[in-house]
This record gives sequence, structure tokens and C-alpha cells, in this order.
Amino acid sequence: MNKCIAYNHTCKKCGKLHHHENVCRLMSQRRWSTPPTNNTPPDDATTVFYALCSVGDATESTLNTISLEHHVYNDFCDTWEKRQSDPQPFIDVSIQVIPSDFKHLSLPTSISHPTSTISYRAMANMGCQSCLAGSKMIHELGLNKHHLTPVTMKMTAADNHGINIIGALVLRITGTSPSGATISTR
Repeated sequence: MNKCIAYNHTCKKCGKLHHHENVCRLMSQRRWSTPPTNNTPPDDATTVFYALCSVGDATESTLNTISLEHHVYNDFCDTWEKRQSDPQPFIDVSIQVIPSDFKHLSLPTSISHPTSTISYRAMANMGCQSCLAGSKMIHELGLNKHHLTPVTMKMTAADNHGINIIGALVLRITGTSPSGATISTR
């Protein structure tokens, strides 16, 4: 609140509290927006949504298209901000393959001894349901693709393109919490 010049300011263009006319897009929003199909008048969020999402296709005139840059919604100011996403946090972890971890899953493995532990800088993704790593990690662990467990799993990236999964390993991943506690997962 102390840093925001729009805090407690009422925009002279749109009349919104905590909004500044220097960044107000009221005119461009109305120019690009498409009204909802029902008879309810659009609220500010709806107008902004249509302004951001009304991107025309190649058959339309260039007057009906916009170049869409990345936006993040600011709940406090109740508006969209044109800016990059916050950087993802990276954490330092130790990674090791231990053959008994495969046995707990009833998976066969050609790995007979624990690998050396490697240090890795990993992106902490709170929505992650699977961990992905490149083939470079396999080599750093002293393994090759023949040590991987074949899988039928298919995954896609955010752009809906397929990710080529060449196999899986059961990894023991260890890190340190902000309080200094050692946390390990498989």
C-alpha cells in the first residue's frame, strides 16, 4: 500500500478506487471488448476479460485483433497489470537412486548399488504432480537410458505439445527447509 501510487486514488477516466488514469485502459477496453450475450451489463472484470481475450483469427481484419502481452490479475487493486509472471522459486536438492526404493514399488531394476548423490538446482512447483528431468541428470547419476523403467505415461507441456518421456527412475530427493530441517521424498 505504501508503494502503490494508485492506493486510495480514484481514476479520473473510469472512477475506480485504487486505479490510476495513467494506466487506465478504459477506452481501449471498450474498443476491443465484446459485450456478453445476455442482457446483463458487463462489470469491470468482464470488460477486462473480453478486452484481453478478444483476439481475432487470421480471417479477421487487423482492426479486430490485438497483440496480447502477459497480464497478471491484482486482487488488491481489482485490475489487470501488464507484467511478467513472478519468477518460480528454485531450491537446492540432493538426488540419489537407491535400488530398494524400486523394490518397494515392485519394480524391476538393473541398478544394483545406490548411485552417488548429486546436487541439483530444481524449480519448486507447488502444482507439480510429476517430476521431470533431462537426460543430463541420468548421466550425472552415473546411469544411462538402459537403467530407466519403461513407461506408457504421456505428458504434455503448457503449450499442449507432447513431452518425450524416455523412461522413469525412482529418485530419493532431499532438501533443507527454511527452518533447517532435512526433508526427503521419493
